Amino acid sequence: MLLQCAHTVARMKSHGAKPLQRFFARIARRRGKKIAVVALARKLLTTAYGVLKSGERDDPRRLEPATA
Repeated sequence: MLLQCAHTVARMKSHGAKPLQRFFARIARRRGKKIAVVALARKLLTTAYGVLKSGERDDPRRLEPATA
């Protein structure tokens, strides 16, 4: 089920999905699309766990790499 979610996020046109799509594209360039989908599914799972554990709302901007 998480892999289906990852496929959907990778194809979404929503602005909120852009950080996850950039993550997917970066992994897909290096390792291939199948591994990138699994990596994205894992990132979705860890993000959902963090949201449930902390009780805070998810902020997609926190997934973007920090700029110096």
